[in-house]
Amino acid sequence: MKKAIRRALCLLLALSLCGSMFISAAASDVAVGKMRCVGDVNDDGNPNAVDARWILQASSGLRAIAESDMLFADINEDGKINAVDARWILQTASGTRAQKWYVFSGSGAYAPLPTYTCEEALRLINAESAKIVNAGGYAVHADCAYTKNVKLSSSISTWILNQIIASVVQSIDPNMSMDLDTIFGALVGVGETAYTVEAPTGEYPRSPAQYDVIAMSLRESDIVSYRQEGTKLYFTLQNTQNPTKNGTSTLGRMTESFHEQAEYMTLFSQVGEMVTANQFDQSVTGTTLCVTVENGKITAMEMQYDIAFSFDLDLDASSLSDSTLASLAKVPVKGTATTRTAIQYSDIVY
Repeated sequence: MKKAIRRALCLLLALSLCGSMFISAAASDVAVGKMRCVGDVNDDGNPNAVDARWILQASSGLRAIAESDMLFADINEDGKINAVDARWILQTASGTRAQKWYVFSGSGAYAPLPTYTCEEALRLINAESAKIVNAGGYAVHADCAYTKNVKLSSSISTWILNQIIASVVQSIDPNMSMDLDTIFGALVGVGETAYTVEAPTGEYPRSPAQYDVIAMSLRESDIVSYRQEGTKLYFTLQNTQNPTKNGTSTLGRMTESFHEQAEYMTLFSQVGEMVTANQFDQSVTGTTLCVTVENGKITAMEMQYDIAFSFDLDLDASSLSDSTLASLAKVPVKGTATTRTAIQYSDIVY
C-alpha cells in the first residue's frame, strides 16, 4: 500500500509540474446545510487524485488555495499544505483513512458533522427505529425479485410437475392456476409494494405489514464492516442461515420482511396431504443497511439482502381426478431458488 501511494504521489507531482499556470479558487455562495469532506479541495463531492494533485501544485507555488478551502486542504491540520496532505487525501480516497465531514451552518461557517463509531451508530439506530415504530410515519417501497426457472431435480419432467401443481392448486381453488415458478414466487412475496405508513393514533393503532419498520436490535457482532460518509451510515451484516424473527438472528434484528423456515413449512402443510415438505432451508447473504442520520434522527433507510433457498418436497398426486397424474402417486422434488429483497424507507417523521 505504501509503495502504491508513493507511486501515485510521484505521478501527481509530475502532472503538477506540467504547467506553470497560477490558478486561484473562485469564491462562491455556499448553501446552508451543504456538506463537504476534508480533502475535497476542489469541492466536487469527494476527495480523490485530483485534489491530491491540487495540493502538490499549491505546495510548489503553481496553484493558490482560497482561504475558505484551507479547512479541506490542510487535511492533517499542521498549518501547512504539502505532500503529506496529498498522501492523506489518497488514503482517504482509497478508504484506508476515515473521512471527516463538515456542514455549512447558518452562521456562515463550516461546522464538523457529527461522526459515529460503529457502537454509537448502532445505539442510535436501535433507539431511533423504536421511536419510529411507536410514533412515526414513513413511505416504504419494497421489491422482492426471485429467480425464474427454479432449478429442480426430480424423477419426472418439469412439465408433468407443473401439471401436478396446477391440479393440486385447482383442487383447493378452481380459479387458481400456478406452476413451480409462480407458486414459489407467491411464497416468498414476490412483487413491488409501495405505500405510506401513517403515524398511529389512540383511535387508530397501526397494524403491522410485511415491510414495516421494526424496532431494531442490531449488535456489533452482527456487523462485518461499517463506514460513514457524511450523513449516511453504511453497514454490511453477517450472513444468516435459516433466519428467525424477534431478535434471534442477524437479519431478524434488522427487519421482519421475510418468512421463517417454520412459516414456509406451515404454508406447505396448509396445502394438505398432497404436499409434504421434508426440508426447506434459507441462506441469507449480501445483507446491507444504509441509514441517513440528520440532527441525531433517522431520515431515510435502505436495506438489501439475498436469500438462497434449498427445498425437498413430496408431491402426492394419488387423489387427483386426472388418472394419469394420479398414477404417479408420490413424486419427490428437490430444488433451489434465490431471491433479492430491497427495501427503501423515506419521508420519515416522528
